[in-house]
Amino acid sequence: LVAREQINDLIVNTIERAQARRRNAQAQLARSAWVAAFVLGGSLGISTLLSFRFGREITGGFRELTSHFRRISAGDLSTPVRPTRKDEFGRALATLEEMREQLSSAITRQLETQEGLRKNDLRFRALIENAREMITIVAADGTISYESPGVLRVLGRNQEQMLGGNIFDVVVPADVKMARETLEQAIGRAEPVSGQFRFHHQDGSHRVLDTSWMNLLGEPVVAGIVVNLR
Repeated sequence: LVAREQINDLIVNTIERAQARRRNAQAQLARSAWVAAFVLGGSLGISTLLSFRFGREITGGFRELTSHFRRISAGDLSTPVRPTRKDEFGRALATLEEMREQLSSAITRQLETQEGLRKNDLRFRALIENAREMITIVAADGTISYESPGVLRVLGRNQEQMLGGNIFDVVVPADVKMARETLEQAIGRAEPVSGQFRFHHQDGSHRVLDTSWMNLLGEPVVAGIVVNLR
């Protein structure tokens, strides 16, 4: 009986210890699961927060960059691009500011050049229109591509009458051959060639004019022989 009781006690104690170990294991497992859930939940929360913040930064940076691009592409180069960020968008904004400055400087130089050309053109026109002599630009065959207002004072003709015609049409026939030779000489030289010829005046009379022929056929702006007549 004693042995049986001792065995029973051993069995009961063994069962109780096993149950106790099982309860401890379940408690530890529960605590581990709670900690894991907390860590996982926290990580997800932090990840969500970071994603939200990062998303806002990307959206804000893209919106700012796009705004400056649209303003510059619309022609507004007066407002500087001042980067307020230190990320990739900040570097892109700094590059955009360099581009804005370069474009602004280039356009300013172009406008200054155009203004200078406009003033030179006005000055040239004033000189030509008030010159007492007649200035004509002709092609290699004598076709007139430009006629100055001085033609009215010299030959009594207007510019429209002369443009598109041939300079030899207003030369007295007896002088045409010599005038053509002078034109040919001018084409073959770099320096001016001079000659004196008679020209028809609008009133039917003749005018003896001193002429100077300068070859500027190779100059794209002129592309012709400049003839001064007085």
